[in-house]
Amino acid sequence: MYSDIFVWKGGCGQAIRLVCSIFMKDVSNETFIKKTSAKDISSLIFSAAAPALLFFLCMFTISQFKNYGRLLLTPIMGAMWAAGAVCVLILPSDKESIIHETEGFILALCLGDLLLQKAISIVSGVSADMLTETFSQPLPSTTGNILPGYLQYALWMFTIMIPISYLGLQGKRLINLRRASNKDRELRRIRGIGGQKDSKPY
Repeated sequence: MYSDIFVWKGGCGQAIRLVCSIFMKDVSNETFIKKTSAKDISSLIFSAAAPALLFFLCMFTISQFKNYGRLLLTPIMGAMWAAGAVCVLILPSDKESIIHETEGFILALCLGDLLLQKAISIVSGVSADMLTETFSQPLPSTTGNILPGYLQYALWMFTIMIPISYLGLQGKRLINLRRASNKDRELRRIRGIGGQKDSKPY
């Protein structure tokens, strides 16, 4: 009880102990539970919903690109997810940063490809005749195909460079881990040799 904290002697101490025993209850066996705040609930919902929403976005992106998505985007996204899972298993201390990087790169890949697809569909409807009327001067007949060609090339490069950048980032993380472990092993070896030398009798 709280009255145990008083060590005074005499009538004053006894009076204080009596008051404490009456007005203060024993909380030594009580368990205090922290109330869950709205911020904690929202972060929990977001952490559970974000991967699911990202997965559906990946499925939507693959379906929009049909064969291009099935033959190129599917293995790329699968490789990125797999690489993230392997890095989390190897580096559990960096789990949060690896998950955020994986989700961020895949989100950028999906949104970037969808935006480029939309841009290609918009400029593909522009013909050389339309451009000729706009600029009031004759233009080559191939002018209308130049911009869609550039955008298609940008789409292909973007789809390839995003996973390469991600895999390079995670590979660098694993290389740094290997270097750190080799350095620690070498330091332990040197300390062991030094300890053996110091233990020799003179």
